[in-house]
Amino acid sequence: MEKRWQKNITLTEEQLKFVELHYGKMSIGKISKMLGLPYGKVHNNLRLLGKVNPLQPKVVKMEKNGYFDVD
Repeated sequence: MEKRWQKNITLTEEQLKFVELHYGKMSIGKISKMLGLPYGKVHNNLRLLGKVNPLQPKVVKMEKNGYFDVD
């Protein structure tokens, strides 16, 4: 199943200025709490602005002896 990504920025101008000012100095969780918004809304808007990259799954290889080899 394919993910449905947010297409439009849903923050107000004031909220965007606040995020731009504090991004990199504060965690996204703290920024979202200060704005009174859910974490996902702030994260999705940052992804649209090109500041956050979506997480990619980590590839784990299984060796012949039964142990994991994490790269």
